Amino acid sequence: MLSALLLFTPAMTGFSVAKVLDSANSLSYNEVNGPELDTLTQKAISDNGVQQLVKHLSGGKANLVGKRAFRARFNDQEGSISLLNYKGKEDFLILYGESGGKVKVGAGVFKSTDHKTQIEAYDFIDGKIYHSSTITVTKDSNGRPSKPSVEWHSSPLNPPNPGKTVNVPPVSILASDSCTTCLKVCNYIYGVGCSVTGALVCLAACAPIANFLCPAICAVVWWYLCTQGVKGCTTVCRIAGYCR
Repeated sequence: MLSALLLFTPAMTGFSVAKVLDSANSLSYNEVNGPELDTLTQKAISDNGVQQLVKHLSGGKANLVGKRAFRARFNDQEGSISLLNYKGKEDFLILYGESGGKVKVGAGVFKSTDHKTQIEAYDFIDGKIYHSSTITVTKDSNGRPSKPSVEWHSSPLNPPNPGKTVNVPPVSILASDSCTTCLKVCNYIYGVGCSVTGALVCLAACAPIANFLCPAICAVVWWYLCTQGVKGCTTVCRIAGYCR
């Protein structure tokens, strides 16, 4: 299942992530473990938006079954990012990012069959929960994700025309070393606003790669664009390794 990728926590392997993403702009992140992981997790689950999303998506009956957390920095701004996997009547992922008092919270509910994976994206905005989009990833004959599409719903962070479905370049193309493709995807998804949809589409693209670093980069790029207010897809795609 797609969400299982995020359950693979560094604590299980002794592996941690520390990376300078863009030295020119002093963008870096460091994955934390042990007591610091517990501290950042507690900070995230104490957030009102996180609590409301958990209650809304599970009726208050869900178990935290996986967690990852990062310290991130852009120039002189520091913050944190948490990825929280919950299991209840449905499996869902909470994304939490904060920096300088600015907080972004969103969630994805994962449903998988033999033929497709569907992700229902939710954003917490100004005290309200919005069902922002439905992401559908079909599977090829080998059961691998291939053709993502995004159906936009009504949300302040979304483009106009709710109900419009937009096809995203196939995951196999996104996973290749294609600067042009990355720029097109980034400019569209992130250019329409800071919905959690962008991060979840990025995570969907990670699934066939099975790269431990990929979910971290999706989360950090989401933090970078949505808490720092920077719209720089050239930098984002250089971070992701698609552009030089």
